[in-house]
Order: sequence, then C-alpha cells, then structure tokens
Amino acid sequence: MPTREELRTQFSLDEAQVKKTLKAAGLRLKKNYSDSEAECFRQAREMLTEQTKTYEEVKAYFASLNSTKKDSLEEVEQLNQAAIKAGVLLGGRQGELMASIIPKAAMITLMQKIESGAIDAAFEKYLAEMGTVGKEELEAQVVEVWNQTYLEGSKSQMSLPESSTESSDSDS
Repeated sequence: MPTREELRTQFSLDEAQVKKTLKAAGLRLKKNYSDSEAECFRQAREMLTEQTKTYEEVKAYFASLNSTKKDSLEEVEQLNQAAIKAGVLLGGRQGELMASIIPKAAMITLMQKIESGAIDAAFEKYLAEMGTVGKEELEAQVVEVWNQTYLEGSKSQMSLPESSTESSDSDS
C-alpha cells in the first residue's frame, strides 16, 4: 500500500500535481492508497504524460469508467436478486412436490405391508404374547410396535395421528 508521498516521489511530482492527479482519477486525498488506487494513479499519470491528455480529459475518462462500474454493479445486484427469488420459488415448489410425494410413498409402503400379510401376522403375534391386557394398554403397545417395526425402518418416519390411538365414547 503506497503512501501519497511514495506516489509523489515515484512520479517526480510536487504536491499540487499529486492532488490534481488524484482528483482527476476520482480518488480522495488520504495518506495511504490501495494497490488498485495506485494503479489508477499510475494510469492517470500515463494519460497525462504519454498520451498528453488534459486533467479534464483524464477526469472524464475515470468518471465514465466509474459510471460503467456502477451500472455493472447494479446489474449484478439485480441478477443476484432474481437468482434469490428463483431459488426461493424453486425451493417452495420442491417442498410442495415432496409434501405430495411422501404421503403417497408411505401409503404405497403401507398397502404393500397389508397385502403381504405382514401387518396381520405381527398383530396376531403380539396379541398372542399379550394375553389379556387392557384395551388402552394394548392400543399403546400396538402403536409402539407399529412405529418401531414399520415406520422407523422406512425413510420417511410418520406417526399415527393422536385421534387414531384415542378411544372414543362409543368404543367403551
């Protein structure tokens, strides 16, 4: 990071010439300059000495260059915003799609288990092992075994709704 004094010495300028060059290049007066700012200063000096441009011409060049950069940055920002919006919309659509597919996949798996007789066999096995147990306890144990056996093994875990495990007044 060169200092203003280093730029002055490097280009053999007096302080007034350094200030005019910095102003023409669109740079602020300060003690230290970044490498890119030093490159702008160098380019401005080259235009003034080798291309014999005036300070006004150098200033106009850097003003148009900065305007182009600003327009480019605005375009990039607009593209970023459009990409973010598209990503959100795409993510939302994927979520909706997955929400419609997962229940269908769970139902297909359930139907396969029912058709294969696996559910009936498991239920009969546990009924035989349980003997005479109260209805609520039996329901709770069946739900627990169901969840462990059939739902935890599948990729989309689901639990039975609370209403399906509760007994209604008409069940008593």
